[in-house]
Amino acid sequence: MLSNVLGLCCFIFFVFGILGVQLYAGVLRGLCYNVDDGMAGDATPAPCTLGGGTAVCPLNYECLLLGENDSRGVVHFDSIGAAIMTIFQVMTMEGWNDVMYLIQDTYSPMMFLYFVLLIFLGPIFAIQLFLVVISTKFAETKESLKALEAGQIAEVAVLGDDQELGEGHHAGGLGLDNQVYPEPVVGGGVVAGGGPE
Repeated sequence: MLSNVLGLCCFIFFVFGILGVQLYAGVLRGLCYNVDDGMAGDATPAPCTLGGGTAVCPLNYECLLLGENDSRGVVHFDSIGAAIMTIFQVMTMEGWNDVMYLIQDTYSPMMFLYFVLLIFLGPIFAIQLFLVVISTKFAETKESLKALEAGQIAEVAVLGDDQELGEGHHAGGLGLDNQVYPEPVVGGGVVAGGGPE
């Protein structure tokens, strides 16, 4: 059951990673360059949009995908490995809104749907499912240990009863087969063991 949940988590990572690479490859590297001298603008939005986003270059500037990715080149969707790392950051819910705002500024404001769906399927659904599986396995293990303990206690009680019955057999009382055995007579023709002398 746990392997199924891990498989589901890996499936979520790969599906959203492939979708992220197809939609957002390179969009976080946009920089505004001056059309006249080719220099990057200092007062321009970084990253900028090629169209559709809100981070538009000013007049006489063009957005080119020649810059570096955000967070020292770590947060981007240029390859499947980097996309999975970015998705992992989003699923930890630590700094995910910064990534979402960058994508909204550079690609489209409607891309919040990608992140809302990822947050719902990742941390809210899959992680809760993972915890339920662990809790269920713990409860099953606890029940099996209780059953094992109960079986051992019953076995000790049965062994204790057998020992008491065995002591009665040696003293001439009831044996294990519930028959009465005579006491051995010393000296009158019958020896211990019940046979003649």
